[in-house]
Amino acid sequence: MIIDSVAIHLKAGKGGDGCSSFINRKGRRIGYGGDGSRGANIILKVSPHIYDLSKFKARKISARDGSCGMENNRSGKTPDDLILNVPRGTIVRDGQGNIIFDMSATDSMFVPVRGGKPGRGNYKRRRASVGEPGEEKDIVLDYRIPNDAAILGMPNSGKTSLFNAITGKHFKTGGYPFTTTSCMWGQFEFKLDTFTVMDTPALIDESHKGRGVGSYFLKHLYRTKIIIITADAGGNYENDFKVVREQVKRFNISFINKKVFYLLTKADKIKKKGEAGGLLSVSVNDSMSVERLKEAVYRELVYEKNSDKSGQ
Repeated sequence: MIIDSVAIHLKAGKGGDGCSSFINRKGRRIGYGGDGSRGANIILKVSPHIYDLSKFKARKISARDGSCGMENNRSGKTPDDLILNVPRGTIVRDGQGNIIFDMSATDSMFVPVRGGKPGRGNYKRRRASVGEPGEEKDIVLDYRIPNDAAILGMPNSGKTSLFNAITGKHFKTGGYPFTTTSCMWGQFEFKLDTFTVMDTPALIDESHKGRGVGSYFLKHLYRTKIIIITADAGGNYENDFKVVREQVKRFNISFINKKVFYLLTKADKIKKKGEAGGLLSVSVNDSMSVERLKEAVYRELVYEKNSDKSGQ
């Protein structure tokens, strides 16, 4: 089970106090204290080595305070900023749920709280000042898996077998409902391009009510470009397509505006039922049908990419 949402309280470092010290020169008492240093910032940074938010054990995270100034007009040492690595695709929300930053790029960085300003020493001044407090903020990290295509379906619709055939993975499959209990993702290559495909837990007619494993995982369709809805070619596939589409619609109606492929799995059963016109079909035992599906995904994604470029 991936951890895809955590609420944390961030506190940046306090600025270091300025130093108050004096020297005597020609009978005069002169201020000679150095400035403090700023407090450490907290920085969120995308890491390619992190795949969920499970490392965020602590709910309160603080950065180091700045150092105080020293005698002889010496400044305090600036502490290193605290870097928190997050997976690509993490959305940063404020305490009210509003999006304040989307870490969708591989090099995304964001500073949610900044360290306090340093106090000034009394060098050539009448008095020293104290450092300012660092910023504090409650945020929610909301991870949305980056993927090009997501596979959805009813129990035992062949989702995970298809996912394994496309990606070369070997995730568990079984002849019983809800073998897949969390989102999984992998990549496949086609014509020198690489695409990410995501497998999902099964949906049922009342998933939106929390039945089965529920529909919470559907939030990961946020970044999906193509939704692949699977149904067993030997079953009541028209009803299965309808049920899955309805669950997606109830979760977030905007997701239905994405490109949807309706895919019959276990295609060796189609001959017994007659052709299902207009629908894509695949059998994991037929490598050519798997390649045809990859090509269909490739064509849709490359067309979208080229369309985006031409519209710029």
